[in-house]
Amino acid sequence: SLTWQRIADLRHPRKVRSSLEPDAAVYVETAAPVGTDGGGGKVVFPSPKDRVYRATQPPVDVEPAVSEGGVDSVSMLSWSAGGRFLASRSDGTRRAVRVWDSSTFALSAMLIHLSDVAAFAWHPSRQLLAVCTGGPFVFFWSPSGCRSAPLPEGGGFRVVALAWSPTEDALVLIDEERFCVCFIALPPEPATADAATNPYGVELQV
Repeated sequence: SLTWQRIADLRHPRKVRSSLEPDAAVYVETAAPVGTDGGGGKVVFPSPKDRVYRATQPPVDVEPAVSEGGVDSVSMLSWSAGGRFLASRSDGTRRAVRVWDSSTFALSAMLIHLSDVAAFAWHPSRQLLAVCTGGPFVFFWSPSGCRSAPLPEGGGFRVVALAWSPTEDALVLIDEERFCVCFIALPPEPATADAATNPYGVELQV
């Protein structure tokens, strides 16, 4: 017979407080300045595809969203390879992906974006999460950190879904009418989260 017992209650509040999540790393998507305008010295922000993650610490607020049925439910949930991490997205905070440490069920990291998260997928064997938000870029998280990878210009591609290849070196990216395959160059995986100061050096070849 089966016996059901609750082992953890993973809440998805709009406000993330340092007192409740002291070890959580928070990454916020922001537009990346590329220089100045040469006149008044104002910082220039180019096309919307130029995005980076800015690391911060709690407390932080996530922009709320109202789900269609009025219920704040968790609609996306996925284990990493080997079950080390659990990624989730709540309909109440659609722009945020939370990554939980499965050994303690504490919040390990949170990725906050400028648009609603459309999909995410774990690498088949690495602790590497790919995220898309309906724009011309893919976001990556690993225990070493985060980065964004823009798609080539001119295609007008907006990624709304993605999936890793069983060969582990490619991602299928899907927009509303098309798809493409991106081959990814990945360096050797660090032995521990502290083995590298920078996240995976992901390079997309479409």
